[in-house]
Amino acid sequence: MILSPQDFGKAIRRALATTQAGPGILVTGGSSNDTVSLASGFRRQPAFTAKISASTSLGNNQWTYTFAEVTKTGNGYTEWTTRTGGRSGTAHNLFEDMNDGAGIQGNGINIDGADFPEGFAVQAVPTGTVVMVHRIVESGGDQEFWFSYVNAVDGECDAPALNTSVGFAAAKSGNETSTSSTYADVDSWAAATFMDTDAFGFNASTGILTVQPGTYRIRLRVGATAATNNATSAIRLRQNTDSAGYATFGPVLKLAASSVASDAIIGDITAYHIVPASETALLKIEFSRSAGTGTATLQAAECLWEVERVA
Repeated sequence: MILSPQDFGKAIRRALATTQAGPGILVTGGSSNDTVSLASGFRRQPAFTAKISASTSLGNNQWTYTFAEVTKTGNGYTEWTTRTGGRSGTAHNLFEDMNDGAGIQGNGINIDGADFPEGFAVQAVPTGTVVMVHRIVESGGDQEFWFSYVNAVDGECDAPALNTSVGFAAAKSGNETSTSSTYADVDSWAAATFMDTDAFGFNASTGILTVQPGTYRIRLRVGATAATNNATSAIRLRQNTDSAGYATFGPVLKLAASSVASDAIIGDITAYHIVPASETALLKIEFSRSAGTGTATLQAAECLWEVERVA
């Protein structure tokens, strides 16, 4: 079969639509005078789909990516199959081209900005991502593969930056006694130990702790007690905010009538407490004789409480 010049030209044009390599083919002439010649410098290449199989860091938020060409084998998501005899190799991401590990990156995020969270970083394109790859020939004739994918930012949040104390402990100085079921303040505490005084204001003489808005973990640990006439005692955490009077929060710790070695821990309770925004709270510990007769005694240096701001 002999093709006319017009048909031969059409065939060449159809071939051009799928040209993937080589210097290219140039078609010139009119409808009755088509000519065919090699066109050095021909750069037009169609894009193809490929799946990222791995990434290698180059530093400064730039990576190289290995890929394999895939073809669509079904409708919808995930229906991609590695193409037999397809292209594979190493590719670069255009969105990483300007990255230098500082300031604004190719994804538009300023990683040195005041609002950029600690513990977060620009991420490589995930393995398994399907991208549209372009073959680009640089001026010296070498070819490279490039695709475009906006890099995500991810990481793990550090513990809240509180700029306040992260812990507090104080010990009772002197015995606390109670002869009735009415709760009384546990006062005369030893000087408190702070890691930072911004969060708390502690009055050792009254045993009252002032805290600012936030969420606190409060632990009350009670050691040895001494009681007479079968008296038992109870200890509780109380708080007073700007909008409400004193109220109990957390469990009430009841202590049995007994004499216990001074290094024993006979009660340990933990409560989480939220101080509302725009308010301060006064926290204190109260002690009473909960049952029996006589005097319940909370011994010296045996009642410790810890307050930790967690949010």
